[in-house]
Amino acid sequence: MNYDEILVYLNAKGISNSEILIIDEFFSDNNLTADDLKDITNNIELKSLVQKATFQKLKDYDEDLLKKLYEYNDKHGIKVITYNDEMYPVSLKLIENSPAVLYYMGSFNEETIKIAIVGARNHTEYGAYVTEKFASDLCELGVEIVSGMAYGIDSIAHKTALKYGARTTCVLGTGVDICYPSKNRKIYEEVREKGLIISEFPPTSGPMPYRFPLRNRIISGLSDGVIVVEAKDRSGSLITARVGAEQGKEVFAVPGNINSVYSEGTNKLIRDGAIIALEVGDIVENIYKLQEEFLDKKNKKMRTELGEDELIVYDLIVKGKNDVDSIVQNTNFSVSQVSGILTVLEIKGVIMEESMGRFMSK
Repeated sequence: MNYDEILVYLNAKGISNSEILIIDEFFSDNNLTADDLKDITNNIELKSLVQKATFQKLKDYDEDLLKKLYEYNDKHGIKVITYNDEMYPVSLKLIENSPAVLYYMGSFNEETIKIAIVGARNHTEYGAYVTEKFASDLCELGVEIVSGMAYGIDSIAHKTALKYGARTTCVLGTGVDICYPSKNRKIYEEVREKGLIISEFPPTSGPMPYRFPLRNRIISGLSDGVIVVEAKDRSGSLITARVGAEQGKEVFAVPGNINSVYSEGTNKLIRDGAIIALEVGDIVENIYKLQEEFLDKKNKKMRTELGEDELIVYDLIVKGKNDVDSIVQNTNFSVSQVSGILTVLEIKGVIMEESMGRFMSK
C-alpha cells in the first residue's frame, strides 16, 4: 500500500475528511507507512488527536478493503484520485478542508471557467426562468456550470448546460455510483458521458443528511463564482454562498419579490454584501477571467450586425482615426457619407462621441 492508497483506505473506512487530514499530517510528520497503519493500536499520540470512533476504525484494519473497492470501481467505471494527484483540481487545493480523496465519473477540464448555480428545490416560475437565462448566457461564453444535481434550480442549471452543449459538473452528496434523487437519472447519465460527476464519499454511500452541507464547499471550491437563485432563509444554498465567500469566491444573488419566501435568502444575501445579479454582464464584470471571453463574443456578434461600410469606419475609429476628416482621408467616402455612417453606428450603440467631433468605440 503506497501513500495515496493510505488516504483512499481511510476514506473507504468512513473516516471524515477533516480527520483524514489530521492522520495524514501525523503520518507525514512521523514518517509512518502502511505497516504502521496495520499496527496502530498502541499509538497513544494519534489516539489523542482523533475521535474515539475514528481510532476504533483504525484499529479494525481490513486487509481486503482496497481490493474490494478497486474491483467495484473498475466494474462501475469509477475513478479515484487524491490531492497528491496531478489531475486533482488546483482550485480545490486552495480551500479549507480540501477533500483528500475524490471519486469521479466522466472527465476533468481545468481549462474552463466554472460558475456554480444553486438555489431552491421548490421554486417559482420566475426562478426557473432566471436560472435558464443565466445558465444559457454563461454557456454561450464557454462557461462550465457547476451544481449539486438536487431538484429545482440545480436540475434546471444542469439541464440548460446540456441543452446548449456545454460542460457541467454534478457534485454529489452520495457516492458517484448513486443517482440521487433517482428522478434525475437522465441528467446523471448524460453528465456522466459529457461532463463530470464527482464526490468525496466512497461508492455506495447513501444520501445521509449530513453529507449534503459538506459537499457544498466542493461546489463553491471548484467554481470561480457562485450564483444563488431563489433560496429560503435557511436554504442549503446559503451554506454554499457563505462557504464560497470564505473561500474568496465572488457570490452573486438574484433579487426577488420581498414578499416571497423563496427570495428571503437571496434578498438578505444582497443586503449583506452579495453582488446583485440582474444579467450575465454583472457576472462578467466581476469575474476577471470571463471578461476577455465576453468581449470577444460581443465583438464577433457586433461585427456580424454591421454593414461593410460601417465596419470600415468602425475599425478606423478603433485604430484612432476617430474624427470625420481622418476617416475621409483614409477611405473613399465623402464627408456626408462618413457623417451618416457615424450616426448609424451611434444608433446601433457601438460608438459614442467622446468630444466635439471625435468618436470612440464602446
